[in-house]
Amino acid sequence: MIEAMACGTPVAAYPAPGPLDVVDIGKTGYLGEDLNYVISCCLTLDRKDVIIHSQKWSWEKAWEIFRDNMISTK
Repeated sequence: MIEAMACGTPVAAYPAPGPLDVVDIGKTGYLGEDLNYVISCCLTLDRKDVIIHSQKWSWEKAWEIFRDNMISTK
């Protein structure tokens, strides 16, 4: 999903773990039980805007999330 959004392709998915964590509704895609409907919603999004909004999922951001969730074993 993140790679698709980074290329400007919005995500249409069910509201499940994973998509719920990364999709910004109305900015990088849409979630819902009716995939035909969410696909049609995604087609209204501007690909350049999807790229801009997906930039928060950079490698640096991934490292920060990983780092901030590390637990000391001492």
